[in-house]
Amino acid sequence: MILSSYKGIMIFFFIGIGLGLFLKYRVKNIYSSEFTIMADNGSGGGIGKYLQIASLMGLGGNSGSSMSPENMVDLLKSKRIVYEALFNETKFEGETVSLINLYIKLFGLPENFLEKNNISEFSIKSSSYDSLSKLEENFVNSVYKKMTREFLYLDNPKNSVLVYGDVVSENPIYAEEFSKVWIGTLDKYLSDNILNEEKKSVTLLENKKDSVAAVLLQKEAFFANKMDNSIFIKKSQGRLEQLQLQREIELLNVMYATTIQQLEMAKISLENGKNVFQIVDQPSMAFKVKNGKSFLFVGFLGIVLAIIRIAYLIYKESIVEQLKKVEQ
Repeated sequence: MILSSYKGIMIFFFIGIGLGLFLKYRVKNIYSSEFTIMADNGSGGGIGKYLQIASLMGLGGNSGSSMSPENMVDLLKSKRIVYEALFNETKFEGETVSLINLYIKLFGLPENFLEKNNISEFSIKSSSYDSLSKLEENFVNSVYKKMTREFLYLDNPKNSVLVYGDVVSENPIYAEEFSKVWIGTLDKYLSDNILNEEKKSVTLLENKKDSVAAVLLQKEAFFANKMDNSIFIKKSQGRLEQLQLQREIELLNVMYATTIQQLEMAKISLENGKNVFQIVDQPSMAFKVKNGKSFLFVGFLGIVLAIIRIAYLIYKESIVEQLKKVEQ
């Protein structure tokens, strides 16, 4: 019976292939732009090595800024970084446009968005995410959620300082452009924050140096005045005060010298700068991802439907045989 129904099986097989071909060309293409960055754990080259040595010797307040790969992944997907990236501007078809408005231009608005909000058109008018209207904030937040769920992928293998990033999109231009802006935004954010912290460190050390110098001068003047008094030196109490002043002056001299060294190291760090991460692989040109649309998928659907048809015929044949036995 199964062999006699081979036509039906073949029909199901070709129906499966037809359905697979329909899905193959129905599903939209997906494009991917990949990059790799390496987190600096504080043991990197350049000035970082000298700052680390100075810190171990007690001469520096900080061995340089560092960030774990796990924290970098969290920061990359934070609202602050993604929002700021969305408000960066880029060139598209001869005009300057923010990435959030380019998103609207390329992917459109959510279904019934205009009708629900009783408006005829929509674009983000604000130039910064800090000054959004309520409607703009709601829309940008929905884009942020969609992008972190469907567009932006990050991976940090265990015990690795490397972070692998991937921006996927139905539009290759958007995937590549956002990939570049995304890590550029992270770099600017970290650099600005590190620069501010190092400026604060320099200011604090300069204030500390001035304070120590003022106290040292005061103690030295007081000591010189006491030394001029011969009675002071002859008396035991005076001699004890002299030794105490000498120890205080020695300690202040050490503090002053150490503060000068810390200040010089902080200035070197500020002047040379220190990257918290390095870009190992620049964002690639967006390439097409197969995304399950190969001919293997098409053939698989045809085989599945053919197997279902065969299983149905076997089941049907067994039922018919059982009924015949009952009738006998």
